[in-house]
Amino acid sequence: MSTDEDEEIPVLTEAVRRRGRDLSGEQIDEICDSLAAEAWVMLDNLIAESLRDIEEELRIKINDRLGDELPQLIEKTLHEKLGEPPAD
Repeated sequence: MSTDEDEEIPVLTEAVRRRGRDLSGEQIDEICDSLAAEAWVMLDNLIAESLRDIEEELRIKINDRLGDELPQLIEKTLHEKLGEPPAD
């Protein structure tokens, strides 16, 4: 089952037969530097995105816990300080 797209994909042996460009050491260094710089930018973006996701999860967790526990804490503290028994 061959399609036109399959025929456009180079076969490994064709890629090996192709003669690569001869690069100087300086050109190779420039390519490596460029790849490293792009990789660092990508890594930095991934870390920043992950930190934003984690921060949002923590914010939600903290808000939920505060919503659950803070009213009870305030009520308990007020009753203790005012000398009134808590309502059951």
